[in-house]
Amino acid sequence: PVRDVRRASVLTNGSISTWADQPLLSVALFNHTLVASSDGNYLFVITGWNGTNRVRDVWRATVAANGSVGAWSKMTNRDYPIAVATADGVVVGGRVYVVGGTDSTGTPRRNIYSATIASDGSLGAWRPERDLQKGLSRHAVTAYNGFLYVTGGDDGAIAQNTIYYAQINTDGSLAGWQTATLPARRLYHRAVIQDNQLVILGGSTDNVNGQ
Repeated sequence: PVRDVRRASVLTNGSISTWADQPLLSVALFNHTLVASSDGNYLFVITGWNGTNRVRDVWRATVAANGSVGAWSKMTNRDYPIAVATADGVVVGGRVYVVGGTDSTGTPRRNIYSATIASDGSLGAWRPERDLQKGLSRHAVTAYNGFLYVTGGDDGAIAQNTIYYAQINTDGSLAGWQTATLPARRLYHRAVIQDNQLVILGGSTDNVNGQ
């Protein structure tokens, strides 16, 4: 695990500027979850692996108007409910959702927790949401048009080709899970929404060979 934080600007022609070093994370982390508040003013690093143990920590940094990242501070009394790594998360409106991950025994979890993000960057208490239908790690999470999408991942035995999706209710809770199928099994991939399409990038089918 490393502490490095770097940023680059996305230019109007789609190219990326030179990467610039930012304040280091307070601890070295790997397989953590990174999200930004909807207004872009705050970054949050949630859970992860510190080289010895999975952790519950939540760290926050401000993002200035020019994109520079401020110093990282631990969010006291806002630890994630369980110590996990290889979870993933997304911010929808004023709420962050963190999905799955492996616990201290290496077991993929079904848990989903959410917390509100206030305008000053403070987090509300973590709230349990509707569990996944099976435990997952190394998956990818995104959201679009009022729905949360959990794609692929690892159930502890094999890479998955299932997409789980649920509507986000007006109170931020999740409605019942529905499923769709990816064309191939994937873990350690990334997922984005672009032009009304769910796009899956890279990953692995067997935790060995990249795609």
